[in-house]
Amino acid sequence: MSRVEITENRGPEVIDSWSKDVDADASKNYGPIVNVRLYTLHSYQVMNDSENEATFRIIGSNYTDETSGTASTDFSENWTTISTHYIPANSSLAYSDIWNFKYASIHLEGLGPVRVYEKHNA
Repeated sequence: MSRVEITENRGPEVIDSWSKDVDADASKNYGPIVNVRLYTLHSYQVMNDSENEATFRIIGSNYTDETSGTASTDFSENWTTISTHYIPANSSLAYSDIWNFKYASIHLEGLGPVRVYEKHNA
């Protein structure tokens, strides 16, 4: 019997990227910007603990702000949507994909408590 492994678990520990209520003001619902340039396999676990539906987006960017040398915080100008998912009330999502961006973040829309955990592997 042979064993095939397409990825090696060299990434950082699980990132607790969201564990609070989603705000009615969508501009306040961006998660932390994560430097993922060394990783290609990206996994997200989303738990919608609310009685309301939610929309979960993974966004990516290759743009580095020339002034600060860090990722841009202008999410409307320098970021693109990688994946969008509708999460019904009191439901969860497990999502994994392979992509190459320098930075990644998440964005949520809806109301109520949501938890998001992410993991990035080489």
